[in-house]
Amino acid sequence: MKSSYLFLLIPALFFTACNSNPSKKEALDTAKTALQAFSDTVQLDTFKIALKGEKAKDMSLLFTITSYKGVQIYKQENQS
Repeated sequence: MKSSYLFLLIPALFFTACNSNPSKKEALDTAKTALQAFSDTVQLDTFKIALKGEKAKDMSLLFTITSYKGVQIYKQENQS
C-alpha cells in the first residue's frame, strides 16, 4: 500500500516541478544606498541608485542624492 502511494506521489511532484514558471522569481534587491559628505563637509548625504522594472529591456536607472536634512538635492532617471 505504501509503495502505491509513493508511485502516485512521485509523478505528481514531477509534473508540478515541470509546470512551475521560473520567470516569476521574487524581485531582487536592485537598490544600493551609500552615505557620503557632499553638501556639507561634516554631515553625510544619502546617495541612492536603483533599477526599476522587471525585464532588462524595460528597466530604468534612478539616481538620487538626499541631503542630511532630508531634502532631495539631485534626481536623474534614465530610460533604457
